[in-house]
Amino acid sequence: MRALPHLTICPFAWLFARPCPGCGLTRATWDLLHGDLSGAHAHHPLILLVLACLGWLAFDLALGRIWAVPALATRARLRGPLLAGLCAALVVVWLLRFAGAWGGPVAIG
Repeated sequence: MRALPHLTICPFAWLFARPCPGCGLTRATWDLLHGDLSGAHAHHPLILLVLACLGWLAFDLALGRIWAVPALATRARLRGPLLAGLCAALVVVWLLRFAGAWGGPVAIG
């Protein structure tokens, strides 16, 4: 039984009646929190990569704010390319899903 209501809070999905590149990530995170790895992968195949990248970014930003370590300045240059690569991967998966990969686009509310 699913306790998560299917509300459309995504502005892209609301305006265009199509899922955005990130649609399914919230439901995938919900599934992961409840131990359902296959359900998480079905909602968005990049869920583990997205959470790992965002977790690393959050940790890196917090570490840089707490301890001013000079070596962190070199890692700060990785943030832009990491986010750009993550966005590119989301768009590629989004387009592949419209082509039928991973069962097609995720259903929107």
